[in-house]
Amino acid sequence: MLALSAGMGALAAGSPGPQADAATLRAARGAGVGPEVHLEFELRHDREAPNALTLTIGSDYLDLVEHGRETIYDFRLRRRLVLDRAARTFTSVALYSDVAFRRFDMEKRASLAEMMQRATGGEAQMLGLKPFWIESEVGVSSGVSPRPTVTHEILADGASRFRVDGDEVAYVAPMPERFSLRDGQGFARFLRYRLALHPDIVAAIEEDGRLPRRLVFVTVNGEERHVAGLVLHRAERREGDYPLPANARPLPLPAGADDLESASLRRLLPLMLEAVASGREPRALADYRQAVEHALKRHDGFAAALLVAEMTLQYGREANDCTGVADFPCRTPEDLSRELGGDARAATLYRAQALGGKDGSDALALWRGLNREGEPEGYIVDLFIANLESAANHREAAVAAFEKVLRGNPVLGALYKDLGDHYLRVGRVDLAWICYDLGRSLRGRSEASSLKVVDALEQSLATQYPDFF
Repeated sequence: MLALSAGMGALAAGSPGPQADAATLRAARGAGVGPEVHLEFELRHDREAPNALTLTIGSDYLDLVEHGRETIYDFRLRRRLVLDRAARTFTSVALYSDVAFRRFDMEKRASLAEMMQRATGGEAQMLGLKPFWIESEVGVSSGVSPRPTVTHEILADGASRFRVDGDEVAYVAPMPERFSLRDGQGFARFLRYRLALHPDIVAAIEEDGRLPRRLVFVTVNGEERHVAGLVLHRAERREGDYPLPANARPLPLPAGADDLESASLRRLLPLMLEAVASGREPRALADYRQAVEHALKRHDGFAAALLVAEMTLQYGREANDCTGVADFPCRTPEDLSRELGGDARAATLYRAQALGGKDGSDALALWRGLNREGEPEGYIVDLFIANLESAANHREAAVAAFEKVLRGNPVLGALYKDLGDHYLRVGRVDLAWICYDLGRSLRGRSEASSLKVVDALEQSLATQYPDFF
């Protein structure tokens, strides 16, 4: 799926989803005892009391502990694991969702900056909306031209000072010894994921190759500048085991996630997890085609239309490819249109589909008005309703409709893609990727599945932002 950096990165193409237990994750990455760099820091913000921060850099992973919270960034599996050692539980989130959030956040901030600039006629812009500070906060380049200019000055004692528009924005006093290439890359990943440092400054620290003894940098909130500092207290090399205990239990959602969006997904998760765990295969394409023929022979055009809709959602373009099909009739979309044109409910279904992208409210009225009582595949109508309700920001109604589809066919791949998109619409990238990952964990996924769009998005993210992977 991903053509990326050498090493173990290729494993990510088949990385386990949020339901995978600790033993599965450890086996997938070949976990064991290996060399680590253990670092103890003090993180300071203005005059606030300093916080202890412990970072362990291992083979393709970081283990970060602060405020009693432990987070493992696993670059081999491309997952972020939030570990509760006391409860022996963890949540597993795709790193792709973290990076996607940064990209979407960057686009939102850039749009806001452009809007503010138009509103003020190009006059002095709010400090926090200037490209350098947006890029520092989000951690990725905005793509603006010209790029923000960061001046790098190397001082007589080997320290580095970084300036923007004449103002000092960062100071780095390094240790004398250099990192190994692996450890230097790991430390740079820590900086990118954890600190509000501009990407060019992180790149300069990585290129220098020495561990900062002291790192001081400026952050901005609106027009206010704040000073933060990372001070090294201890560094040691040691042998250590991969930090995820083999007996830790996965929680697809954090135990304390009680916001409305998380609660709505929590309500659906048992059905989704059961579908993945069951190993149930989707209905075969040949079975769909035979069922369509049987429906046509008994002159039940609406049943045939529902089957065709579900078949297309499950198999994409494969559903309309009759090449090499000889054992039973395989009808093209044109054939089916002629066959079903005389059935009133089938005609309404097709009219509602055609209207969906043009007039959501009229399409929704048509879908709601379709009588599907007694139809085994009637839940397909609910999927169209769910998507239209979601697009109209009717959050509760959309989730209720998605639940009906899950109860009707929990192994319909398109359902997981659409449910993920439902959460993506309100910026919940974390919840969206839970749905995408579970959908891709189902058995028998078609090569033409709509979830291939997610595969392509992940490839795009990994290509555009390789330093985060």
